[in-house]
Amino acid sequence: MNEQNNELEMIPESEDNKENLPEAQEITEIQDNTEENLTPVEVEPEIPVEAPAPTEQPEERPIWSFAAQVEADRAAAKKRGMRGALVYAIIMTCLFAVCFAVLALLLITDFGNKGSENSSNNDHVVVDSSNLVELVDSVKDGVVTVYTDKGFGTGFVYTNSGYIITNYHVIDGAKKITVICTDGRELEAKLIDGDELSDVAVIFVKNLGITRLPVGDSDKLRVGEDVIAIGTPNDIEYAGTVTKGIISGVKRKVRVYEEEGYLSKTMEMIQTDTTLNHGNSGGPLINMRGEVIGINTMKYYASDAGDTLYFSIPINDAVEIADDIIEDGKYSGDKGSSTQGVQLGIQCLTVYKGIEIEIDENTKFTPEADGVLVIMVNEGYSAYGKLNPLDIIVSFGGVETPTIEKMRAELFKHKVGDTVTIEVWRDGKIVTVDITL
Repeated sequence: MNEQNNELEMIPESEDNKENLPEAQEITEIQDNTEENLTPVEVEPEIPVEAPAPTEQPEERPIWSFAAQVEADRAAAKKRGMRGALVYAIIMTCLFAVCFAVLALLLITDFGNKGSENSSNNDHVVVDSSNLVELVDSVKDGVVTVYTDKGFGTGFVYTNSGYIITNYHVIDGAKKITVICTDGRELEAKLIDGDELSDVAVIFVKNLGITRLPVGDSDKLRVGEDVIAIGTPNDIEYAGTVTKGIISGVKRKVRVYEEEGYLSKTMEMIQTDTTLNHGNSGGPLINMRGEVIGINTMKYYASDAGDTLYFSIPINDAVEIADDIIEDGKYSGDKGSSTQGVQLGIQCLTVYKGIEIEIDENTKFTPEADGVLVIMVNEGYSAYGKLNPLDIIVSFGGVETPTIEKMRAELFKHKVGDTVTIEVWRDGKIVTVDITL
């Protein structure tokens, strides 16, 4: 037994060891003699030997692997990404909450500010429905008949305090104005002011007691939108007549001529196929949200076959003028999109060289040149004192004008204040005249 007492050292067997061993007989004899001559021997008590403490095994170290390291890195990145996404979500939620609160505050503030007479919409429920009956019911009381000693038309309530918008030509020259409400009341109205060029006027009725109609944004109109018109066509007994159509065009340049045939003005209009008749003038063109987006003003006969185009003043132009009138009690000018037409102030017709024409019952005339024959020059216009009856205009601004249509086309290229050179055939020769439009 070695020092550890638990391991036996085994001696290997060899030929040399065998020679040194006694014979088997001798061993037996010795054993026998030993048993006979045994002498008691005191045996010391066996001292217990403590088993040695087990040796601690060294901790196994994992073998490094590139694939394992990549997987560990991915897991760590994913964990970091989840934490980042959570932080991002929290930040965005907070920002959304702040933005929503600010938007709500702005809407509430705007809603409150629109409580003024001229711009409030909070006192009227805006309808967004395909139910036409519901739409008409929501707006019909805000439409009134405007009756004067000259004729009648339509208007709509613009403010809760009693201001009403209509066309200028409805009240032009009227000495007395009466508003007829849908409930049958007839109330005296007062003209505040108006603009003949834009054809917008504002009248006022005390104690009207009718909720205003909300106004929309005519700049945002799209061709094809559904609209309705409410008014008093042809006769007062037809008050409240509703017609339906669409927006056929926007920003149409409509030239308005006087009875004498010269251009009065050019207006930027909304075109619609909604039927309008005499008496609809001044009434509202309303979208499907119950908002006024135009003032019905005129119709234009496009052909002898009876084709008719209908036009309305954009509400943005009308409101700009109405607000100016309500604020100052009079119109200050320079509002709206209508422009004064450039005018020569003449009555004329197309003539051809050598073809006799009859000017009146007692006058016949054979022109000596092709062009536009001047029949009359109206006093107060730019051509007065410059052109004479029986002058033949052969060129306008350096462009030959063999017909009225050609001359008008050249005239419309100019604006008020422009000076143009006109060549006329007079007394057998060409005469040049400069005219300031």
